Amino acid sequence: MVLCSEFFHHITMAWPNEAIKEWAKELVEAHTCYEWRDGWCMVDGTLVPLFCRPGFFGRTWFDWRSNYLLNVQVCLLLLLSK
Repeated sequence: MVLCSEFFHHITMAWPNEAIKEWAKELVEAHTCYEWRDGWCMVDGTLVPLFCRPGFFGRTWFDWRSNYLLNVQVCLLLLLSK
């Protein structure tokens, strides 16, 4: 399977080097606050199927596969101590 191959991982996923990490830290510090400089922010989402069409804004929950779904996202900010 291509997605599990070492070659695919090498060309599509790369860890940032020290220069990119420092650039990101400076960007966070400039746009938020100093305390968040050494943190990591992660966002993950998942779709939760609904039993039936919701009463309010029913068509809003309808996807292209003819399912009623609710999108749940979790945001995590991990501050790393020096």
